[in-house]
Amino acid sequence: VVKANAKSKVLGDWLPEQEIMELTGLSRNTLYNMCKAGKVRKSSIMGKANFYKPEDFKALLEKNQYK
Repeated sequence: VVKANAKSKVLGDWLPEQEIMELTGLSRNTLYNMCKAGKVRKSSIMGKANFYKPEDFKALLEKNQYK
């Protein structure tokens, strides 16, 4: 719990790429293509660890919702 709280303080609302992949079922390549197309935002630390904003994925779900 302490480690999770520290992680949350450091990263804020950014989630690591691996967590996004697990939550969405999307591959690393798909995430890259979505970022390249401007559908989601990505940030990285020294080009090694990628982080994404979960609200970008929520917005896509809302936008693509069936009526």
